[in-house]
Amino acid sequence: MFLDNLYGKRGDTEGKYYGALALPLDVNEMPKNPISYPKTWPIFFDLILNVISPKKTHLIKLHNGQAHTEIQIQAPKNVELLGQLVNIDGNIIQGGDQIFYDRHKNLWRCNFAPNHDGMFDAQIMARKKPDTGSYTSAVTFKIEAKNIPKPPLSYPYTWPLFFELDLKIESPRNRATAVWPENASFAEIRMSVPNDVELSCDIEFNGKQENNCALAQFDNDKKQWQLLFAPQRTGLHRLKIFARRQSDSDTTFHAVVRFDLN
Repeated sequence: MFLDNLYGKRGDTEGKYYGALALPLDVNEMPKNPISYPKTWPIFFDLILNVISPKKTHLIKLHNGQAHTEIQIQAPKNVELLGQLVNIDGNIIQGGDQIFYDRHKNLWRCNFAPNHDGMFDAQIMARKKPDTGSYTSAVTFKIEAKNIPKPPLSYPYTWPLFFELDLKIESPRNRATAVWPENASFAEIRMSVPNDVELSCDIEFNGKQENNCALAQFDNDKKQWQLLFAPQRTGLHRLKIFARRQSDSDTTFHAVVRFDLN
């Protein structure tokens, strides 16, 4: 026997909810796959969001070497989403999320990649365009991770333009950090882009751009862009890549993706 409790308060008041209704529920036989619901906030319904996948569950299981999971959400065109992956201690996993709008499928694809075994919260926030204020919590799923591959998958930081221009990272794949080969004088990132897109790049240290330390060039043999970065000191650097369409009247390059290099 279960007891369903409903709580309520006036919409224009703050404070705790009070019991409004209690209904007994007698369950004779539990289904093999019981339904559960992710945690939602009022803005989820206010903005008319819709979870496409996964359905009827709050828990996503990543077992047997699976590296990541994807949550798909439909939203009105004037809504944008943001996400973060949080571990059981409340720490945000850097490189653990990749949230973008897939204009081909007309939905938001929210990818999450745990960096170790355990329980995680896949948190998705939302806001209306053109609001530039903070995002508000909309929905959260639980992720149960077992046998996560090593090294774990991670995502570089991307801007919406990365996906709008159909850019693709050829190397390094599935990681948020660039690779500096042993005895090499530079780190390399390779990308494929449409014919009418060109790239540029720079390198930052302590928030300041390092001059003459980055080069973007097109490899005609492989039909790829080659982005080269040569730090002049030890420590954490940020490798930033910019893009623009050649046909655009705006000649400014805009940020599309960022890697870390330590």
